[in-house]
Amino acid sequence: MRKRIITLIIATILLLLLIKFCSYPAVSKDYYNDPDDYEDIWELEGVLELSKLADNGYLAMFPTDVSRLEIKDYLCRHDQCLPLGEGFQLFIKVKYEDRKEFLEEKERLAALDAYGKKTSTKTKLTLYMAQDGFRSCYEYTLIDEKEQTVIYIYLTGLPKKQIEFDHKYLPDNYKDYGYFPD
Repeated sequence: MRKRIITLIIATILLLLLIKFCSYPAVSKDYYNDPDDYEDIWELEGVLELSKLADNGYLAMFPTDVSRLEIKDYLCRHDQCLPLGEGFQLFIKVKYEDRKEFLEEKERLAALDAYGKKTSTKTKLTLYMAQDGFRSCYEYTLIDEKEQTVIYIYLTGLPKKQIEFDHKYLPDNYKDYGYFPD
């Protein structure tokens, strides 16, 4: 009898580990495809704790007000995943018509840069990475000088295959669940 109980416990633990590492069990997926929802997404549970760390309630690299910006592409997906926690992806592509405003935004981002400025080999765009508080949370921007465009990206808790924007915008060394090897 004791052997059966131990075998059952081990089988249950192995099954849970298999589920955890071999699948992405999203209980719910919420999409916010309208830039008018931008202010509301910062109240989502998975982002709320991180945005509270910022002085203005937004993650450092993201603009606080998008109402006056020309948004070319916008995607926000919030997944509640059990037992893993939450997954979140935010992708905003902004075209700056005014050269001065574009340069000011570049300067602001450069001042926040914690990892150094790099050029992405996939996109040939300037890449600025924010400091990550957790190994699975990444916030970064890609800057296209020629088009005066900034792409703001935030990812946490998502396997690569669940990321819905073009993977060419992922950093060169991106691994599943946002892990970037040193």
